[in-house]
Amino acid sequence: MLVALLALFFAFGGGAYAAKHYLITSTKQIKPSVLKQLRGAAGKTGSAGPAGPQGPAGPQGATGAQGLPGPKGDTGAKGDTGPSAAFQDVRDAAEAIPEPGGGLGTPINTLTLPGPASYVIQATGVITRAGLTSGQGATHQAQLRKDGTFVTAEPITTVQGSSGSATAAYSIVRLLTVTGSSSTITTTGFDQTSAGTGSTATGTLVATLVGSATGAG
Repeated sequence: MLVALLALFFAFGGGAYAAKHYLITSTKQIKPSVLKQLRGAAGKTGSAGPAGPQGPAGPQGATGAQGLPGPKGDTGAKGDTGPSAAFQDVRDAAEAIPEPGGGLGTPINTLTLPGPASYVIQATGVITRAGLTSGQGATHQAQLRKDGTFVTAEPITTVQGSSGSATAAYSIVRLLTVTGSSSTITTTGFDQTSAGTGSTATGTLVATLVGSATGAG
């Protein structure tokens, strides 16, 4: 009798128990607090894998277009012409040189040079002494003067040959500066001996303008 009652109890109880279970087809059917418990803890981030092989180089890009040339610059202004002026005085006719004690006499050559400027002065010529006996000599000077003031001189000795007159050449080169508006440059001959009867000279005086020279006198 007891066994039959127990069997009956379980038969009815099991049906009631089974009748309270449902098929879950969505997480919405589960209570959130229960759903939370069902979820596992988040796992740790795994370590990075090894780097993959380098990919092939991409194709070369197209060459860019060449830019247009810029405009041509203006031509610069022409510079000033450098100094190149030259002055010259030539004496072909013989000029008498005073005897010793006769003073300066007439210059062999004369130039008036504008200033302020610097010039290269070149004085050349020939002095002739007459009246010398064979083998006899005479001494002279060719002097360069600026505004009448002595600048430099070259001594000259003429020696009489077996016949004719005794001659000797002179050559003076000097750098001079004209500090004012102008200066007069002269060459003059001097006889320094009483031997013979008279002296004459011919010559050329040239002054060439120098752009940036510093004169000596």
